[in-house]
Amino acid sequence: MSVATATRRALPTVLTVGSALTIEELLEATELPDAVVLDVPDQLAERDCLVALRNDSRFALKPLFVNRPVDQPDLSLADGNTASMDSLHRQAADIAERCSTLARDVLADPESRLLAFLHTRPGRMLAPYQDWRSEHLYRYPLLDAFDGGMPNSSDWLTTLLRRRLLEPVALVDRIRACPDCQGAHFSYIDQCTSCASIDISETIFLHCYCCGHVATQDAYIAGDGMRCPKCQTQLRHIGVDYDRALETYQCATCTTRFAQPDIRARCLHCDKRHATLDLPERRIHSYKLSSSGALAARTGNVGDLFALIDDLNYAHLSYFERTLDWQLDLRRRHREVEFGVVCIRLSNIRELIDATSRARAAQIIDAFALRLRELIRSTDLLTRSDDQHCWLFLPQTPPSGLAVLRERIEALPALVSEAGGSTLSIAVSTFASNEMRDGKMPATLLMSELRGALS
Repeated sequence: MSVATATRRALPTVLTVGSALTIEELLEATELPDAVVLDVPDQLAERDCLVALRNDSRFALKPLFVNRPVDQPDLSLADGNTASMDSLHRQAADIAERCSTLARDVLADPESRLLAFLHTRPGRMLAPYQDWRSEHLYRYPLLDAFDGGMPNSSDWLTTLLRRRLLEPVALVDRIRACPDCQGAHFSYIDQCTSCASIDISETIFLHCYCCGHVATQDAYIAGDGMRCPKCQTQLRHIGVDYDRALETYQCATCTTRFAQPDIRARCLHCDKRHATLDLPERRIHSYKLSSSGALAARTGNVGDLFALIDDLNYAHLSYFERTLDWQLDLRRRHREVEFGVVCIRLSNIRELIDATSRARAAQIIDAFALRLRELIRSTDLLTRSDDQHCWLFLPQTPPSGLAVLRERIEALPALVSEAGGSTLSIAVSTFASNEMRDGKMPATLLMSELRGALS
């Protein structure tokens, strides 16, 4: 068989959605094409069709094409247009080939589908779109299409970044956000520096050099020219007899004069008011799939979930063990040295993913990590020995403090549990320095005993 014949037989099957086949009929079909072409009357209908197909797990990774030029490829949910059928067939075949390398459960949840989509389209970016209707001013169309009805896609993006599944490509914009609700729409108003009234006006104030009196320019105007209303001195030359005062604003409520008003930003979403300097900056980037994200798409590996915990004063395991060995030796010589060691086992990561989804499990672990961050100090060390066990080294910690910390850690899963009942299951074991036995105990043996106490 010739190469040309093999190529013709390998051409993907393409269905066209239009007058002959509606999007509803395609979504109900049992036999799926290799690619879909959308031939719809306007861009709004085209966008709705693309969103509907990307939201369907069966079509999420399918090559989708449109019959009009794609102006912004990174913002479009389509893979291209039908200008060249040879290019369409080649692109569809390339996507299908890359799909064959993905993990089996790639369509199981929205996050897996998003990672797989980016992996099967090399060079494709997650690009921001400025939308005044969006509470956060910018949104990511591709993220919205795969979010699976999540309440807040921006939180999902934050979790993906913390897990290092995505990495920034380019800085698009810098905006200010409300510290209370994270909204990005504000009304800016200047107000009195004394009483915070908004009833202020800008005017010209003059300063008499003879008596030091300050008043509005209108108060200085007399029938025979400029005259100080207080000392009645004739003012002829600016810079010699008088000058403009630094104050240029006056409050109609309290009559205070001031040079610059206070600028306040009122959030149009929550109606809270903040000084402009108190508005945190948010950087808007475009993103691409990282090497960790590509690995997760190909293998379904959940190791990226632990990157959320690795941000907490993380130390390499060998460094952690050497530090613990040093503290054990120090305790043998100086009995006043106190420290604690905590072993935390995350028992049900796989079960949590199966019960909810990979993205929701990541959000639960992220919430757990943030709560744990609030409990540990900057001098504490954290490490992981595997995908289940986390370790904390707590210098200068008495047994009573260690007991309190253990109680608080054990209470964390209840604080981050799902409303439907899905929760992170943990087990905790601890070691206080006053529990040391006579003789030398290496850190590896101590950690082995703590891990064994949880089994």
